[in-house]
Amino acid sequence: MEKTKILIVEDEYIIAMEIASQLKSLGYEVVSTAKTGIEAIERADVEKPNLITMDIQLKGEMDGIEAAKHIRAKSDIPIVFLSAYAEEEKIKRAKLTLPYGYLIKPVQNRDLKVTIEMALYAFEIKKERDKAQEALKKANEDLEDRVAERTEKLQHEIGERRQIEEGLLIARKEAESANQSKTEFLANISHELRNPMHQILSYSKYGIEKIDKPREKLRHYFNQIRKSAKRLMMLLNDLLDLSKMESGRMDYKMEINNVFQIVNETVSELKSAIEEKNLSFKLNDPSISTNVTCDFYKVGQVVRNLLSNAIKFTPEEKSIKIEFKRNESKNENNKMLSLELSVIDQGVGIPESELTSVFDKFTQSSKTKTGAGGTGLGLSICHEIVKAHGGKIWAENNPEGGATFSFVLPYQQEVD
Repeated sequence: MEKTKILIVEDEYIIAMEIASQLKSLGYEVVSTAKTGIEAIERADVEKPNLITMDIQLKGEMDGIEAAKHIRAKSDIPIVFLSAYAEEEKIKRAKLTLPYGYLIKPVQNRDLKVTIEMALYAFEIKKERDKAQEALKKANEDLEDRVAERTEKLQHEIGERRQIEEGLLIARKEAESANQSKTEFLANISHELRNPMHQILSYSKYGIEKIDKPREKLRHYFNQIRKSAKRLMMLLNDLLDLSKMESGRMDYKMEINNVFQIVNETVSELKSAIEEKNLSFKLNDPSISTNVTCDFYKVGQVVRNLLSNAIKFTPEEKSIKIEFKRNESKNENNKMLSLELSVIDQGVGIPESELTSVFDKFTQSSKTKTGAGGTGLGLSICHEIVKAHGGKIWAENNPEGGATFSFVLPYQQEVD
């Protein structure tokens, strides 16, 4: 078994030799002796002993306690202090260096043996404890890493699950909304279809029953039948047009047309409705080109729908105006010049939350929806027509009241 190596620090030569003799007789190996604190620090660093016996009262600038502080700062070698006097102040200072023993000189072999063995045992216990603490620390760090990794994985899984749940919730809400819209559409379309059909049947019945009545009465019946049939035909045409547009089967005749002319013709068609409500209508001559590659009839359909709505929902003696301006936007890397047309009314306006949804099919604004029916197809058709022209359509409320419906059409289109 390898002997325990001990460094003796003692400034009295004779005492150092006595301690060395005692240690050897007890079975220890004395690796070196040092007389000063500086020498003790150097010897401890070079010899790396298993234990140091340190005289507290060393001569020179550094006593044994100071030397012990420096040694313990660099290594964990156990130190046993030796002193001829058990002074209270020195004992307090020595405690701060965490010594492994304190003996009063002269030292008996038995006391020296017991103190050294206890110091070595305590040192081994401390090493095992430090090793266990290090292992525990490492295990805790590994556990924390695993917990963090597992937590992150669980959070990711929870996040994915939450996204799925939110997606399902959104899908369910959208499905419910779509179902509600379809329900409302079916109710409205039933009303719209049944009303003119009922009038056709009723007036044709009157005509049959009262065929001998004066011609003026019969002419009235036939006129009512014709009006109802036209209304029914317009409704069916809207349904057919929207279906063809959404399926991409609608044909567009793209030619260079003057949108200002389209607006003028539409205004002429609706002039009686404007005058009937005594509305102030303003259409300024545009100072820009209004020649656009478009489908004359389809763009007219958009203008007619927007102007009809403005007339319908603007109170009597209020105003409507139509304005043109040039719109410049970026299309990929190129600037795209478009013609912007706006229909500005002084009507009831649109709730902010519905400015986008009013263009959805089967949808009507809550401010303009009435018990009299209405399919909510007009703005959907406008949206599809403008989209097919490579433009966009939108609605916004006016600060002074009412709403503005605007759409842009690129000046140039690819003609098939």
